[in-house]
Amino acid sequence: MNTVESGHAVRTVPVYEVLAADIKSLGVEAVFGLMSDDTALFVTALDMAGITFHGARHENAAISMAEGYASATGSLGIAVIGRGPATANGLHAAVYAARTGSRVLIIYGDAAFGTSSTNALGPDYKAFNALGVVIFLVIDLILLKVLTGLVVMISVLFITGRVGGRANMLSTPSSRVRDLTVGIMAGIMNASLAIPGPLPVARMVRLGATPETIRATILALFVFSYPVAITLQALMAGVSPATLKVTAALIPATLVGILIGRILASRITERMFIRITVVLLTATSLGLFVNAGYVLVRT
Repeated sequence: MNTVESGHAVRTVPVYEVLAADIKSLGVEAVFGLMSDDTALFVTALDMAGITFHGARHENAAISMAEGYASATGSLGIAVIGRGPATANGLHAAVYAARTGSRVLIIYGDAAFGTSSTNALGPDYKAFNALGVVIFLVIDLILLKVLTGLVVMISVLFITGRVGGRANMLSTPSSRVRDLTVGIMAGIMNASLAIPGPLPVARMVRLGATPETIRATILALFVFSYPVAITLQALMAGVSPATLKVTAALIPATLVGILIGRILASRITERMFIRITVVLLTATSLGLFVNAGYVLVRT
Protein backbone atom coordinates (compact mmCIF):
# COMPACT_ATOMS: atom_id res chain seq x y z
CA MET A 1 0.00 0.00 0.00
CA ASN A 2 1.39 3.44 -0.95
CA THR A 3 0.32 6.75 0.56
CA VAL A 4 1.43 10.34 -0.08
CA GLU A 5 2.67 12.34 2.89
CA SER A 6 4.15 15.86 2.51
CA GLY A 7 4.72 15.28 -1.19
CA HIS A 8 6.64 12.04 -0.68
CA ALA A 9 5.43 8.51 -1.34
CA VAL A 10 5.34 6.51 1.87
CA ARG A 11 4.76 2.79 1.96
CA THR A 12 2.55 1.59 4.78
CA VAL A 13 3.64 -1.88 5.88
CA PRO A 14 1.13 -4.20 7.55
CA VAL A 15 1.97 -5.23 11.10
CA TYR A 16 2.19 -8.91 10.19
CA GLU A 17 4.96 -8.16 7.66
CA VAL A 18 6.90 -6.12 10.23
CA LEU A 19 6.53 -8.94 12.75
CA ALA A 20 7.72 -11.52 10.22
CA ALA A 21 10.78 -9.37 9.45
CA ASP A 22 11.55 -9.03 13.18
CA ILE A 23 11.36 -12.80 13.62
CA LYS A 24 13.66 -13.27 10.65
CA SER A 25 16.17 -10.82 12.15
CA LEU A 26 16.27 -12.95 15.32
CA GLY A 27 17.66 -15.81 13.28
CA VAL A 28 14.56 -17.98 13.67
CA GLU A 29 14.34 -20.57 10.92
CA ALA A 30 11.19 -22.48 11.87
CA VAL A 31 7.77 -21.60 13.25
CA PHE A 32 5.04 -24.01 14.34
CA GLY A 33 1.29 -23.60 14.39
CA LEU A 34 -2.16 -24.35 13.10
CA MET A 35 -3.16 -21.71 10.56
CA SER A 36 -6.55 -19.98 10.84
CA ASP A 37 -8.25 -17.16 9.00
CA ASP A 38 -6.81 -14.52 11.35
CA THR A 39 -3.20 -15.79 11.03
CA ALA A 40 -3.17 -16.73 7.31
CA LEU A 41 -1.56 -13.48 6.12
CA PHE A 42 1.05 -13.65 8.88
CA VAL A 43 1.93 -17.25 8.01
CA THR A 44 2.25 -16.20 4.36
CA ALA A 45 4.58 -13.35 5.36
CA LEU A 46 6.72 -15.80 7.34
CA ASP A 47 6.99 -18.07 4.30
CA MET A 48 7.94 -15.13 2.07
CA ALA A 49 10.65 -14.20 4.59
CA GLY A 50 12.18 -17.65 4.23
CA ILE A 51 10.95 -19.01 7.57
CA THR A 52 9.61 -22.56 7.42
CA PHE A 53 6.13 -22.98 8.84
CA HIS A 54 5.44 -26.45 10.28
CA GLY A 55 1.71 -27.12 10.49
CA ALA A 56 0.28 -29.17 13.35
CA ARG A 57 -3.04 -30.97 13.76
CA HIS A 58 -3.85 -29.37 17.12
CA GLU A 59 -2.91 -26.16 18.92
CA ASN A 60 -1.47 -28.02 21.92
CA ALA A 61 0.71 -30.02 19.54
CA ALA A 62 1.94 -26.84 17.82
CA ILE A 63 3.03 -25.27 21.12
CA SER A 64 4.66 -28.54 22.21
CA MET A 65 6.53 -28.70 18.89
CA ALA A 66 7.82 -25.16 19.45
CA GLU A 67 8.88 -26.11 22.97
CA GLY A 68 10.71 -29.20 21.72
CA TYR A 69 12.41 -27.16 19.00
CA ALA A 70 13.59 -24.61 21.58
CA SER A 71 14.91 -27.35 23.85
CA ALA A 72 16.73 -29.17 21.03
CA THR A 73 18.28 -26.14 19.31
CA GLY A 74 18.69 -23.68 22.18
CA SER A 75 16.97 -20.98 20.12
CA LEU A 76 13.57 -19.39 20.43
CA GLY A 77 10.59 -21.60 19.67
CA ILE A 78 7.62 -19.80 18.13
CA ALA A 79 4.04 -21.04 17.90
CA VAL A 80 1.35 -19.25 15.89
CA ILE A 81 -2.15 -19.86 17.23
CA GLY A 82 -5.49 -18.51 16.02
CA ARG A 83 -7.98 -16.60 18.13
CA GLY A 84 -11.14 -17.75 19.88
CA PRO A 85 -11.58 -21.54 19.97
CA ALA A 86 -8.01 -22.01 18.74
CA THR A 87 -6.68 -20.10 21.75
CA ALA A 88 -8.84 -22.20 24.07
CA ASN A 89 -7.60 -25.41 22.41
CA GLY A 90 -3.98 -24.56 23.18
CA LEU A 91 -4.38 -23.47 26.80
CA HIS A 92 -2.92 -26.65 28.34
CA ALA A 93 0.35 -26.41 26.41
CA ALA A 94 0.52 -22.63 26.81
CA VAL A 95 0.16 -22.80 30.60
CA TYR A 96 2.73 -25.62 30.81
CA ALA A 97 5.23 -23.65 28.71
CA ALA A 98 4.70 -20.53 30.85
CA ARG A 99 5.06 -22.30 34.20
CA THR A 100 8.14 -24.27 33.17
CA GLY A 101 9.90 -21.21 31.79
CA SER A 102 10.30 -22.62 28.28
CA ARG A 103 11.85 -20.43 25.58
CA VAL A 104 8.60 -20.28 23.64
CA LEU A 105 6.93 -17.26 22.09
CA ILE A 106 3.24 -17.81 21.37
CA ILE A 107 1.72 -15.40 18.85
CA TYR A 108 -2.07 -15.31 18.92
CA GLY A 109 -4.28 -14.06 16.12
CA ASP A 110 -6.97 -11.44 16.63
CA ALA A 111 -9.89 -9.91 14.78
CA ALA A 112 -9.10 -7.15 12.29
CA PHE A 113 -9.36 -3.60 13.58
CA GLY A 114 -11.13 -0.75 11.85
CA THR A 115 -14.31 -2.62 10.99
CA SER A 116 -17.67 -2.18 12.67
CA SER A 117 -18.30 -5.90 12.73
CA THR A 118 -16.08 -8.95 12.32
CA ASN A 119 -18.96 -10.84 10.72
CA ALA A 120 -21.47 -8.50 9.14
CA LEU A 121 -23.96 -11.32 8.62
CA GLY A 122 -24.20 -12.27 12.27
CA PRO A 123 -22.43 -12.43 15.64
CA ASP A 124 -18.72 -13.09 15.99
CA TYR A 125 -18.69 -16.79 16.85
CA LYS A 126 -14.95 -16.67 17.57
CA ALA A 127 -15.25 -13.95 20.20
CA PHE A 128 -13.20 -14.94 23.25
CA ASN A 129 -11.50 -12.90 26.00
CA ALA A 130 -8.15 -14.56 25.37
CA LEU A 131 -6.08 -11.96 27.23
CA GLY A 132 -8.11 -12.27 30.43
CA VAL A 133 -8.10 -16.07 30.38
CA VAL A 134 -4.37 -16.34 29.67
CA ILE A 135 -3.53 -13.89 32.46
CA PHE A 136 -5.80 -15.83 34.82
CA LEU A 137 -4.11 -19.14 33.99
CA VAL A 138 -0.43 -18.18 33.97
CA ILE A 139 -0.24 -15.64 36.81
CA ASP A 140 1.54 -16.70 40.01
CA LEU A 141 -1.20 -16.97 42.66
CA ILE A 142 1.22 -16.34 45.55
CA LEU A 143 2.34 -13.07 43.96
CA LEU A 144 -1.28 -12.21 43.15
CA LYS A 145 -2.32 -12.72 46.79
CA VAL A 146 0.51 -10.54 48.06
CA LEU A 147 -0.29 -7.77 45.57
CA THR A 148 -3.99 -8.00 46.35
CA GLY A 149 -3.25 -7.79 50.08
CA LEU A 150 -1.20 -4.65 49.49
CA VAL A 151 -3.97 -3.10 47.39
CA VAL A 152 -6.58 -3.86 50.07
CA MET A 153 -4.33 -2.44 52.79
CA ILE A 154 -3.84 0.75 50.77
CA SER A 155 -7.62 0.92 50.41
CA VAL A 156 -7.92 0.82 54.19
CA LEU A 157 -5.51 3.76 54.41
CA PHE A 158 -7.67 5.62 51.90
CA ILE A 159 -10.78 4.98 53.98
CA THR A 160 -9.15 6.15 57.21
CA GLY A 161 -8.00 9.32 55.42
CA ARG A 162 -4.30 8.62 55.81
CA VAL A 163 -3.64 8.71 52.06
CA GLY A 164 -5.12 10.52 49.10
CA GLY A 165 -7.02 13.30 50.82
CA ARG A 166 -10.76 13.71 50.57
CA ALA A 167 -12.93 12.49 47.70
CA ASN A 168 -16.34 13.60 46.44
CA MET A 169 -19.21 12.09 44.49
CA LEU A 170 -18.87 14.45 41.49
CA SER A 171 -18.42 12.65 38.17
CA THR A 172 -15.22 13.88 36.51
CA PRO A 173 -12.93 12.26 33.92
CA SER A 174 -10.40 11.40 36.63
CA SER A 175 -13.07 9.91 38.91
CA ARG A 176 -14.43 7.81 36.05
CA VAL A 177 -10.92 6.49 35.37
CA ARG A 178 -10.59 5.57 39.06
CA ASP A 179 -13.97 3.86 39.01
CA LEU A 180 -13.00 1.91 35.88
CA THR A 181 -9.69 0.89 37.49
CA VAL A 182 -11.49 -0.31 40.61
CA GLY A 183 -13.91 -2.30 38.45
CA ILE A 184 -11.10 -3.98 36.51
CA MET A 185 -9.22 -4.83 39.72
CA ALA A 186 -12.42 -6.20 41.26
CA GLY A 187 -12.91 -8.41 38.20
CA ILE A 188 -9.35 -9.74 38.44
CA MET A 189 -9.79 -10.46 42.16
CA ASN A 190 -13.12 -12.15 41.46
CA ALA A 191 -11.78 -14.46 38.75
CA SER A 192 -8.57 -15.35 40.59
CA LEU A 193 -9.43 -15.21 44.31
CA ALA A 194 -13.26 -15.04 44.38
CA ILE A 195 -13.24 -11.83 46.46
CA PRO A 196 -14.37 -8.91 44.26
CA GLY A 197 -15.81 -6.78 47.06
CA PRO A 198 -12.96 -5.10 49.02
CA LEU A 199 -11.90 -2.48 46.48
CA PRO A 200 -15.43 -1.34 45.49
CA VAL A 201 -16.31 -1.09 49.21
CA ALA A 202 -13.22 1.00 49.90
CA ARG A 203 -13.92 3.24 46.90
CA MET A 204 -17.53 3.88 47.91
CA VAL A 205 -16.70 4.53 51.56
CA ARG A 206 -14.09 7.05 50.48
CA LEU A 207 -16.68 8.74 48.25
CA GLY A 208 -18.96 9.09 51.26
CA ALA A 209 -21.72 6.73 50.08
CA THR A 210 -24.31 5.66 52.65
CA PRO A 211 -24.25 2.11 54.07
CA GLU A 212 -27.47 1.26 52.16
CA THR A 213 -25.96 2.46 48.89
CA ILE A 214 -22.80 0.46 49.51
CA ARG A 215 -24.78 -2.70 50.32
CA ALA A 216 -26.97 -2.33 47.24
CA THR A 217 -23.99 -1.70 44.96
CA ILE A 218 -21.99 -4.66 46.26
CA LEU A 219 -25.01 -6.96 45.94
CA ALA A 220 -25.51 -5.83 42.34
CA LEU A 221 -21.80 -6.41 41.68
CA PHE A 222 -22.07 -9.95 43.03
CA VAL A 223 -25.18 -10.71 40.97
CA PHE A 224 -23.47 -9.79 37.71
CA SER A 225 -19.86 -10.84 38.39
CA TYR A 226 -20.16 -14.16 40.20
CA PRO A 227 -22.06 -16.01 37.43
CA VAL A 228 -19.31 -15.05 34.96
CA ALA A 229 -16.57 -16.14 37.38
CA ILE A 230 -18.33 -19.44 38.11
CA THR A 231 -18.78 -20.13 34.40
CA LEU A 232 -15.07 -19.49 33.73
CA GLN A 233 -14.14 -21.73 36.65
CA ALA A 234 -16.35 -24.52 35.35
CA LEU A 235 -15.03 -24.22 31.79
CA MET A 236 -11.34 -23.77 32.58
CA ALA A 237 -10.77 -25.77 35.77
CA GLY A 238 -14.01 -27.64 36.39
CA VAL A 239 -16.18 -27.93 39.49
CA SER A 240 -15.77 -31.19 41.38
CA PRO A 241 -18.65 -33.10 43.09
CA ALA A 242 -16.91 -32.50 46.43
CA THR A 243 -17.06 -28.74 45.85
CA LEU A 244 -20.78 -28.95 45.05
CA LYS A 245 -21.41 -30.94 48.24
CA VAL A 246 -19.59 -28.40 50.40
CA THR A 247 -21.47 -25.58 48.67
CA ALA A 248 -24.82 -27.26 49.30
CA ALA A 249 -23.93 -27.75 52.96
CA LEU A 250 -23.01 -24.08 53.38
CA ILE A 251 -26.10 -22.64 51.70
CA PRO A 252 -28.44 -22.93 54.76
CA ALA A 253 -25.89 -21.28 57.07
CA THR A 254 -25.32 -18.54 54.49
CA LEU A 255 -29.06 -17.80 54.27
CA VAL A 256 -29.26 -17.58 58.06
CA GLY A 257 -26.30 -15.22 58.06
CA ILE A 258 -27.99 -13.01 55.45
CA LEU A 259 -31.12 -12.72 57.60
CA ILE A 260 -29.11 -11.91 60.72
CA GLY A 261 -27.04 -9.36 58.80
CA ARG A 262 -30.18 -7.68 57.52
CA ILE A 263 -31.57 -7.38 61.05
CA LEU A 264 -28.30 -5.98 62.38
CA ALA A 265 -27.97 -3.52 59.47
CA SER A 266 -30.85 -1.41 60.74
CA ARG A 267 -29.16 -1.08 64.13
CA ILE A 268 -25.66 -0.16 62.95
CA THR A 269 -24.77 3.51 62.73
CA GLU A 270 -22.81 4.88 59.78
CA ARG A 271 -19.74 5.45 61.96
CA MET A 272 -19.86 1.88 63.23
CA PHE A 273 -20.37 0.62 59.66
CA ILE A 274 -17.16 2.31 58.53
CA ARG A 275 -15.26 0.85 61.50
CA ILE A 276 -16.54 -2.64 60.75
CA THR A 277 -15.60 -2.18 57.08
CA VAL A 278 -12.05 -1.16 58.03
CA VAL A 279 -11.72 -4.18 60.34
CA LEU A 280 -12.99 -6.60 57.68
CA LEU A 281 -10.76 -5.15 54.96
CA THR A 282 -7.73 -5.30 57.28
CA ALA A 283 -8.56 -8.92 58.14
CA THR A 284 -8.88 -9.72 54.42
CA SER A 285 -5.49 -8.18 53.70
CA LEU A 286 -3.78 -10.00 56.57
CA GLY A 287 -5.49 -13.24 55.57
CA LEU A 288 -4.07 -12.96 52.04
CA PHE A 289 -0.56 -12.34 53.41
CA VAL A 290 -0.80 -15.30 55.82
CA ASN A 291 -2.18 -17.62 53.14
CA ALA A 292 0.52 -16.65 50.64
CA GLY A 293 3.22 -17.15 53.27
CA TYR A 294 1.81 -20.52 54.28
CA VAL A 295 1.73 -21.76 50.68
CA LEU A 296 5.27 -20.43 50.09
CA VAL A 297 6.61 -22.25 53.18
CA ARG A 298 4.92 -25.52 52.21
CA THR A 299 6.43 -25.42 48.72
